[in-house]
Amino acid sequence: MKKSLSVLVATAMVSSMFASVAFAADELTTEQKLDALIAAGIFDKEGTGNGYELDKHMTREQLAKILVKLKGLKEVSGTSYGDVESNRWSAGFIQAVSKATPPLMEGVWDGVFNPTGDVTLEQLAKVAVVALGLEVKSDAEVKGTVSDWAKGYVATAVANGLLGEKADFTKPAIRAELVEATYAAKEVLPNPNGKVSVKEAKATGAKQVTVNLDREVDTTKAVVTLKRGTSEVKTTAKWADDKKSVVLTLTEVKLVAGEYSVTLSGLDAADVDKTTATFTAEDEVVKKIEFTNPSDTLAYASKVRVPFQATNQYGEKSTLTSGGFSVFATAGDPIIKRTANGDLYVELATNTGTIAQNVSQISINIYDTNNNMNVQKVFKVGTAPYISKIELLDPEYQNGKTALNDVGDTAKVVLKEFDQYGNVMVKDSGAVNEPTALITPNIDTFESVQWEWNDDNMRVAKIVLKKKPEGNGESTLSVYGGSNAATTKIKLSAAKVATKVEIPNEGSFSEGDEDKYVTLVAYDADGNKLSADDIVENAKANKFNINVSGAFTTGATAGVLTTNGNIVTAGDNKGKIHIKSVGKGTGYVFAAIYTMTGQNSTAQQTFNVTSARYPVSIKVSGTDLAAKAVRSDSATVTTAGTIKVYDQNNVEFKKDYNTYSTTENGKTVTNDVYVSIKAVKADGSPSTINATLKDSAGVAQPLANGQIIKNFNDVNGRELKIYVPSSASIGDTFEIKLSVRKTVAGELKDDAVSVYTKKLTVIDGTKETLNYSVGALGNAFAAIDDKTYEGGDYDSVTASKQKKEVKLVAKDNGGNTVAIDALNMIQSVTSSVYTVATTAGGKGSTAYVLGNKPGTTTIGLVFKNAKGETNTVTSDLTVKNDAVAVETLTAGNTSVTNKTEAQIESTRAGNLMNLSVKDQYGIEYKDDNTTNYIYLYDKHLGIRYGVSQIDGGGTVTITDDGVIAISGTVKSFVITAYSANGKTASTAVVVAP
Repeated sequence: MKKSLSVLVATAMVSSMFASVAFAADELTTEQKLDALIAAGIFDKEGTGNGYELDKHMTREQLAKILVKLKGLKEVSGTSYGDVESNRWSAGFIQAVSKATPPLMEGVWDGVFNPTGDVTLEQLAKVAVVALGLEVKSDAEVKGTVSDWAKGYVATAVANGLLGEKADFTKPAIRAELVEATYAAKEVLPNPNGKVSVKEAKATGAKQVTVNLDREVDTTKAVVTLKRGTSEVKTTAKWADDKKSVVLTLTEVKLVAGEYSVTLSGLDAADVDKTTATFTAEDEVVKKIEFTNPSDTLAYASKVRVPFQATNQYGEKSTLTSGGFSVFATAGDPIIKRTANGDLYVELATNTGTIAQNVSQISINIYDTNNNMNVQKVFKVGTAPYISKIELLDPEYQNGKTALNDVGDTAKVVLKEFDQYGNVMVKDSGAVNEPTALITPNIDTFESVQWEWNDDNMRVAKIVLKKKPEGNGESTLSVYGGSNAATTKIKLSAAKVATKVEIPNEGSFSEGDEDKYVTLVAYDADGNKLSADDIVENAKANKFNINVSGAFTTGATAGVLTTNGNIVTAGDNKGKIHIKSVGKGTGYVFAAIYTMTGQNSTAQQTFNVTSARYPVSIKVSGTDLAAKAVRSDSATVTTAGTIKVYDQNNVEFKKDYNTYSTTENGKTVTNDVYVSIKAVKADGSPSTINATLKDSAGVAQPLANGQIIKNFNDVNGRELKIYVPSSASIGDTFEIKLSVRKTVAGELKDDAVSVYTKKLTVIDGTKETLNYSVGALGNAFAAIDDKTYEGGDYDSVTASKQKKEVKLVAKDNGGNTVAIDALNMIQSVTSSVYTVATTAGGKGSTAYVLGNKPGTTTIGLVFKNAKGETNTVTSDLTVKNDAVAVETLTAGNTSVTNKTEAQIESTRAGNLMNLSVKDQYGIEYKDDNTTNYIYLYDKHLGIRYGVSQIDGGGTVTITDDGVIAISGTVKSFVITAYSANGKTASTAVVVAP
């Protein structure tokens, strides 16, 4: 039989779904299936004239009606058969199935349909197979009596579960058999109303769910979400080419035992029928463990790696961590580890005193303690290892680059060294030979190749550029080991030469501004836009001629490093034109590129200068201060916010009015912040409530009524905190006003420019209803299970940098935050699944949670509320084992100008830069005066420091852990911090005499 493409596609889809449909259908009785078909409008309850008589025959015209309903066809007027009158109740159905493509039913002979005749089993087989578009098995054998014309249809129907084995297929089909076949067809055919439905959802991987629909959808609109209970599980979606199925990959956790649901949304309601499906997932289990090393012989060495693979129930590489397995060996102190890309291996020594080369054997037994699965193998011990083969992985260019283009640029190439038995060699294996390396051509462009070891104990070739390339190209790194050699290409790129220059009109400039920047845009001869680094390189080569005039002036500013006095060479404004100060009038900037060939490019821009900046508003940025506080008998209750002042351009105002002023009608104008504090008891006597404002060193300084702050840098961005000590009384009020005031020609104006007011009242927590909750936790890292760091502070809930504080939050009925003594109210903190996360704290100490293994747990706080009642609040916490990555890298100090050489060398780079590193879990790592946190977590963060633009006759070096060493007469330099994923931050350092 000839098939259309659409039918063949349908065949593949239907055949793949019958197994799951049959399994689900087996759970229903024939009566239940009939009920479902009646409810769907496909069967009539009185189809036989006698209700549920499932053992009765069905007529051919009744089957025609069922097919029309099942396939969603429309009745067709007229008749093609002499024994079917056009006004017969079934004529429209018979015409519809006869005219369908391909025809679903045909006459018993020319011009005769026999509408009241019985439907035989072989006729039913043909109808079902054609309706489903199944490929007919024309050469298949059939058990039982069957007509020659029907053998292929019957065999196909039986193979797909539409019919059971029968002794005689020429006999009439009973209604029960028609129900079974129709129900199976309904489950795999699209809804006849043309609407899409979710057919099924099932787990197909430890982190994968496959969802099947009954028809194709617009995948640009369709959204499928996954939930466990009422909590949404984050996923990514990949649709199949036929747009009828989608694979959801879990991004944060893996599937655990329990009920899940999927929901289809995003489509027009009129186009959707069944939108949900549920399935039961199970925990990941190991079904198979096998050694994967290529040989039964291990080298005689102090450290040997024996790889193995654990396969889960989905046939995937198991996601279980190394901690999920145990190992026993007859010698060598074995330990299980996992490489950075997730491969498991056993590490052990094979050269202990009891082992003899080429004589001894070692038995290794690995087992999964959770599933009682194990593998055991006996290995021979050979001779001492030597390199017999080398493979090179692709180069990794440091500091986010894709090629080497500047002095000091580094590329690293990981070596896979194989011993004589085909096993991968690692650090401390005691190889009898060492690799050698050569770079060609341009060997004088590079430092000598240096050898390092990475976190997987694999050897790494470190390639460092010692002079800038003269053009773009590649050099070849060749590594030799034994009689084997391996090569890889190292990319080189020269700075692009600027041939065209532009100055866009962007940025705001006001009279009195200092250290402003104008954007410079340049292109090479091919029209490619130059990067900031390229612009700096061209500036150093004197490619640009920059002229600044009018209201703009240039010149040196401490901490701002420039080339030729105008183009910035480091920091956030690298590649821009530096404007030292802005006066009245209009600013002009001219830029030109002059070439020997006369192909010149010039650009000029005019910048309007507005009147001098002045403060117009003062307000709290971020979390607002609480308006209520519950007094504590044993502790001080605090509430805090961050104060910010903004100018007329809605830009943070940071001017020191001890030295800065503006004019108004020829009169000098200055501004300040006036602090007004009123803290009183109910009887009007003074209260003990007070406030502080942090200074530049982060130390909280008391605020006093009538205090005047002239330097706006002492206000802007600083933390304002209100303290309610235990000596305060219920009903006490505290009101603070921060007024931006204006003074003209020495005369203080009565009306403040802007006033920020906050009033706080001490309430009686025993009388007011408060609503409590756990503060937002975000996601946590599986720190304990991660074997990068083990023991000590790293696995301590209270000491680990990767812990999360669990906060108790109180709000009134209006949803306003109320300050409480959370520290002493919290009695305990718990984790519902201790293997996922563990907790500590409470009863006067801060509550913390630290992630252990990937999964979801419920964090609970037992606390005594303000009424003295014991309550519990909970919040779900997701723990992930996604590798820690740098999310943000920020230098709090963009310039350092007041430190001598000795002071610089006594301060680590991270502290000197005031460097802040945040990961994707919201954890911040900063150096302080005693602890180098950035380096303590170096294996996760991988922060490295580079030095450039050294001015003077000396050198500056920085070790991986941030120790700075200066030699010679260095005047200034730039420190750039780099993360492995390409984040950078820079600080310009000017050495004090």
